[in-house]
Amino acid sequence: MLQLSDLELDKYTQEDLLSCVINLQTVLDAMRNPRIMFKGPNGPVIATIKIQTVWRRYKAYHSFSQLKHLMKMATLV
Repeated sequence: MLQLSDLELDKYTQEDLLSCVINLQTVLDAMRNPRIMFKGPNGPVIATIKIQTVWRRYKAYHSFSQLKHLMKMATLV
């Protein structure tokens, strides 16, 4: 455990870290479960980031759809 704390974890990807886990499927299921994903000390921050991401994607898609519609109408005239 002490050796792991000395490593610079910034240079390792999530796949690299997950390759060390024995029960990979259980860990992946826990990481994808919203009831578990947003628990812990950074849970509210992660939930806030997720909500902002979904909202910004929705707004960008809506704006893009509106722009496509307006461009189509402009070319018909």
